[in-house]
Amino acid sequence: MKNTFILILNMIVALGMMACEDDVIKAKLKDDVAANTLQDPSKTSYVLTLDDAAKPLEEFSWTAPDFGFQAATTYTLQVDKAGNNFAGAIDLGTTGTLNTTVLVGAMNSKLLDLGFDPDEEASVEFRVKSTINANVAPLFSTVKSTKMTPYATTFPPIYMIGDALLGWDLPLAVETRSVAPSKYETIAEFHKGGKFRFFATLSWDAKPYNWPFFAGGSVDANLIEAGDGDGNFIFNGTSGFFRIVADTKLKVITMEAVEKPALMMIGDAVQGWDLAKAVQLTWLRDGVFTTSTTFNNNGIFRFFTKADWGAGTVNSASFTGAVDPLLQAVNDGDKNFKFVGTTASHKITVDLNNGTIVME
Repeated sequence: MKNTFILILNMIVALGMMACEDDVIKAKLKDDVAANTLQDPSKTSYVLTLDDAAKPLEEFSWTAPDFGFQAATTYTLQVDKAGNNFAGAIDLGTTGTLNTTVLVGAMNSKLLDLGFDPDEEASVEFRVKSTINANVAPLFSTVKSTKMTPYATTFPPIYMIGDALLGWDLPLAVETRSVAPSKYETIAEFHKGGKFRFFATLSWDAKPYNWPFFAGGSVDANLIEAGDGDGNFIFNGTSGFFRIVADTKLKVITMEAVEKPALMMIGDAVQGWDLAKAVQLTWLRDGVFTTSTTFNNNGIFRFFTKADWGAGTVNSASFTGAVDPLLQAVNDGDKNFKFVGTTASHKITVDLNNGTIVME
């Protein structure tokens, strides 16, 4: 009986293997697999905007290719410059379905990666890559084209020039950094009765953002029209430090009086942990400070905006840019810096806007 059972079991296994072999034979790839069809985009041109970054741009759909058998297919939507034959193709998304939705922000990022200039219309092409197996060459769909205009994601600063600030020489211009599209902000010292205007770049020929430019918008009460040939502003408020915000899209300027920006170093890397011995850095411009002092080897320290243990701490976690190799982040509760150089006088320059520290 036992031998009979074993014989029957072997026959069942053999029949199962034969059935699997038949399935493999049936799953034969067609000799000539035709390209599947990518459907036309819904528009012939698109203008992308930062405000719509999280919104859907387009739902792309396509037909299923016929490989000669029912296959588990992976689809990848690709984009490239028109006429480039997809030599620089960039993947927009991978799916197991016959459609995918691309967001405005994701598309914009890929267009910039392809080298397209912001605010300039460009011709692009799309296709779908279908993959069933690493040993089988991918199949590419028909190609569809359209035009797209990407938007900028980084914005250069504008500049304030005039005797209301540091003077009329270009090297004395006050950089006003971009904090959002068309929105610029800085902290600067303003002098009552002085004049100034904004410039798009550091050039007298650059586009001016002056009183006529902001006409019809809203200008802070601290500023009045100079009435001169250059359309300057006159600062008519009380002399002091102000945070100024200029929106060149809405044509709005606001100003807010603030304390003079301060930054100091406290720790045994400099003059000790006594608040009264804090090393004060010199304010150069908004967010940028410098000083020269003796740094002690293997000493630790951190920055403060106030001589107060409970407020204004600026530690190693605050710096996301390039930090001088003479400083190392300490994994302690306060996230201090350790000075690992030779004990000597060094000049240190701190840029809080870009999160960088340079030492000389």
